[in-house]
Amino acid sequence: MSEPLKFKTAEPLAPIPMTARDQQVWDILADPDDDAEALAEKFGVTHQTIRNVKLGKTHAAQRIRDTMSRLGHDVYTWTPARRFTDEEVAAIRENTKASHIIAKQYNCSPSTIRMIKSGQTYKED
Repeated sequence: MSEPLKFKTAEPLAPIPMTARDQQVWDILADPDDDAEALAEKFGVTHQTIRNVKLGKTHAAQRIRDTMSRLGHDVYTWTPARRFTDEEVAAIRENTKASHIIAKQYNCSPSTIRMIKSGQTYKED
């Protein structure tokens, strides 16, 4: 008769080394709340910081989100809203008028128009 197989017991995973900032990003991404103002108050940061983390606009947020996903943790991110349709974006890119003139037509800032024209936002697939 052969001996039964013996398995090594699973050891708990070593904690992931994180700075206080990384831990805060983790906590923000793990929070299912989608109210930026409430989250900002809860974590003691600005609502813009919450927005940047939830949208994955920082390197830390991207790195922590990837780590959380890899470890099987729930990650609560936001998808940016699309203000302009594909047809409007195409029309903006084709328009040769100055950005501030186009911006008045679409009721937005000239920098938004410049970012669309340069491909920083509404990237072409």
